This record gives sequence, structure tokens and C-alpha cells, in this order.
Amino acid sequence: MTRSEKWLLAGLGLSLAVNGLLAAMLFFHPGHHGDRHRGPDVRVGRMERHLAPDSRDVLRASVGMHRDTLKQEFEAMRGARDRIADALEKEPFDRAALEAAFAEANGHQNTIRTTIQQSFAEAAAQLPVEERMKLAKGGERYLRRLFGPRRGDGPRGDGPGEDGRGDDGSPEPSP
Repeated sequence: MTRSEKWLLAGLGLSLAVNGLLAAMLFFHPGHHGDRHRGPDVRVGRMERHLAPDSRDVLRASVGMHRDTLKQEFEAMRGARDRIADALEKEPFDRAALEAAFAEANGHQNTIRTTIQQSFAEAAAQLPVEERMKLAKGGERYLRRLFGPRRGDGPRGDGPGEDGRGDDGSPEPSP
């Protein structure tokens, strides 16, 4: 083996070692759970960052009481999404199977939303008004994503609602 071949093999080995290390760092990163959907922790983390540490603990504890239900529902949701993909790929196409898979996914999604809303309400009942106000102002974007737009929010939450009125109920000025 020539000297250049030895250098080439050494460089290849070093490259493989560095790539393996980077892959391990990405996979075992604390924010990575190894699955396609991170579940409720991500949503709560975004909402809780506006709160004081004691209030964060209250919100985490409330969601923690429902963690098993949420985990099961997220797993079931992934299964329903797999069935949707299977129904779309199947030949001949079976519309009834696709609609059943959609109904199953909607059921799991509704259970997830209801469970998160329950845990949020349980936590909010324990928070002082100042902390609830922080959550309402700072977490508005995430609340809208979880619970839907407020009255007066447009379809994306960025304008007047269907009735043409703003958040305070007054008519929106024309552009």
C-alpha cells in the first residue's frame, strides 16, 4: 500500500468517525424524541415560555396528568395517518376505507384537542390573573393554533372575522 493510499484510508476513517459522531449528536439531542411528532411537550413549551417559573410548573403538572392519554392518542393518530396513506395508494381505490381513516384521524385529533384544553383549563384555574394575562398576550399565536381563532379574527387570525368586525366588536375600517 502506497503512502497516498494510507492517507486516503485514514481520511476516510476520520470522515466516517466525524459523521457518526454528528449523527449521534442529532439523534440523541434532548429535543429529539426519535418519532415523527413530538407531541404535547412542544406545544406546552411554546406556551409556557411566557410564564413565571412557578406558573410553568403548574402548566407542566396539569399536562403531565394527561400525558399517558395524549401519548396514546398521538400514537393512534400516526396509525390513522398510515391508514389514510394506505387507502390513497390502494388500487382499486376504496373511498369508504379512506373516509373511515379520515373519521378515525378526526376522532383522535378531537380527543387530543379536548385533553389539551382540559389540562390548560385546569392549570389556568390555578394561575394568578397576571400569569393568565401573560399567557393570553404572549401565547396568543399558539392558543389560536390549538383552540381556533377568536371572534373577530380572520381565517388566519390576521384580520376581521366573517362578520367584518374587529376584536372589540367595532367595524373594521376599509382599506
